[in-house]
Amino acid sequence: MKKLISILLILFGISFAKDTLVFGICPHDSGPAKVKRWYILADYLSSKMSKKIIVSEDFTFDAFIDKFSKGEYDFVYINPMHYVVAHNLQGYEVFAKEKGRKDQGVIIVRRDSPIRSVEDLRGKKIVFPSPTAWSATILVAAYLNDHGLKYGKDYTPIYTNGPHEVTALAVIKGFADAGGSLERFVKNARPYIRENIRILAKTQKTSPHVFAYHPRLDSDTINKLQTALFSLNREGKDVLQKIGFKGIEPYSDKDMDDVREIMRKLGLPFDKVKGLD
Repeated sequence: MKKLISILLILFGISFAKDTLVFGICPHDSGPAKVKRWYILADYLSSKMSKKIIVSEDFTFDAFIDKFSKGEYDFVYINPMHYVVAHNLQGYEVFAKEKGRKDQGVIIVRRDSPIRSVEDLRGKKIVFPSPTAWSATILVAAYLNDHGLKYGKDYTPIYTNGPHEVTALAVIKGFADAGGSLERFVKNARPYIRENIRILAKTQKTSPHVFAYHPRLDSDTINKLQTALFSLNREGKDVLQKIGFKGIEPYSDKDMDDVREIMRKLGLPFDKVKGLD
């Protein structure tokens, strides 16, 4: 009997693994309404692929990084620097991104702050979501570096290890003089945040978050995943609206070379997830 149960469990496990895909989400959203959009997308992809898509929403960057660096996700929506490392370590392959999107960071301050220029940030505390957040940390640090403010020398970095809302609240409450964030976050933030912060500066635009699959997926599954995601442009306009995307377009590993160039300039490694810390 025990042997039979073991066999059934093994068979069930194989079936479960074959018929399901784990979808990893970089934790840059906060609030039930924003997180819900990934479940809407997963349900749509499930219906198109005849596979169950399980959303693995990790609420801290550390938890997400630990899982994707071990290859626990079948496919991911991932920040561009994380992708470069995941591509090198696990062989994740980018295949799509939001149509027309580029990533850009912004530096925010309190609306009533006396800080009026980037030079005014010298000697100040700047809060970031995470050492490895792309737009809100890496692009902001690169921008500051280009304007003569060296990381860890000309200002003091602090981290929340949480979503962008926490970073904004840290600025509003006076725990930091400025913060790294995203323009779209500022635009879509709840009224209390929008009314109490302003954008001091904007960084360059680069490759954005991307969709990438793990190489363990067989070619048939990869084709079905790509077909399902791109079908949003034709059959899933309502889903696109709900997840806040303009559309889906192809993207390749070579398109990520702008990210690699910034990583080289800042001395960031390509073989491990290590940000500015």
